[in-house]
Parts: sequence; C-alpha cells; structure tokens
Amino acid sequence: MTVVVVAEKPSVARDIARVLGAHTRGDGTLSGNGYLVTWAIGHLVGLEEPDGIDAQWRRWSFDTLPMFPRRWPLRVFEKTAPQFSIVRRALTAPDVSHVLTTAERRAALLAAALDVGDGQEEQPTKPG
Repeated sequence: MTVVVVAEKPSVARDIARVLGAHTRGDGTLSGNGYLVTWAIGHLVGLEEPDGIDAQWRRWSFDTLPMFPRRWPLRVFEKTAPQFSIVRRALTAPDVSHVLTTAERRAALLAAALDVGDGQEEQPTKPG
C-alpha cells in the first residue's frame, strides 16, 4: 500500500520526500519507502468562469445579476493540466492507503476537489 502526500509546491514536496525517504524521481512525483509525494504548481484548479456555468452569463448586464449558480464547478487550468493529471492519478491509484496533505490550503483543497477519502473528518496527528 502507498501513502500519497500532496504538497503545495515542488520545493516543499522535495523537503517532505527527503524526510520520508522517497528518493526515486518520477514524472511530477518522488517515491520510495511506501510513499509517493507529489505537488501542486500554482493553481491546478479554479472556479469555472460564469459563462462556463450558464451561457447567458457570457455578457454581463444588470438583467443577469446577481449570478447565483446552483453549484460552483471547478475547472482545470490548461497551463497546469499535466500536473493535475499526475496528482489525480496518484490520488486515485488502487493501492493508495492514505492521502496526506500539507497544512497549506491549496493542497488540502486539491485533494477535496478530487473527492478522495471516505468523507470522514479526522483530527490531525503528530507522528511518533
């Protein structure tokens, strides 16, 4: 079983991987010792633009305001789509036993956006 760790940026991922003993470089990952460490680069996902939710919102006017979509869909940014695919593959691999994220919001939100885990909130624990 593999523990996946998602960091907010490559430099933090390298530091975490060094401590965990994950020294094997992959495409957008570092792995080893039962861990696979990956990272976000900038913003991998964001809120969909208004016209991506409703075509009437392409041109803003007072008639279409306020804009209250029933749900706020996320979209993958074209510039970071390759790293998003790497993170998604890592998080959804069949041999993943746990998904850990750094305390920084982007990493945790990315894992939530990919809907990983069983939906149960767990209290953070300190190793050792």
